[in-house]
Amino acid sequence: MWDKMPPLKSKKNPSFAFFIGIFFGALGVAIYFQSFLDFLVPFVVFIVATIAGFGIGAVPGWLFAGFWGMVRALDSNHRRGEH
Repeated sequence: MWDKMPPLKSKKNPSFAFFIGIFFGALGVAIYFQSFLDFLVPFVVFIVATIAGFGIGAVPGWLFAGFWGMVRALDSNHRRGEH
């Protein structure tokens, strides 16, 4: 899936993306990356985890946004040639 995601417009800090995702969820990641797709993926995972886990899945679903932000920033920076 990562190879289908376009690189971000500028270099992003993976640690900052992680904490934005943890504290503000999918919306925080989308605002930081300025990308609707970066809202959609973590949000869908959150919804599916919440439904599948009978509400308890909301916690890992929410945490996924932080990991998504971190990995997405690392991948984008790498493909842009900025490490």
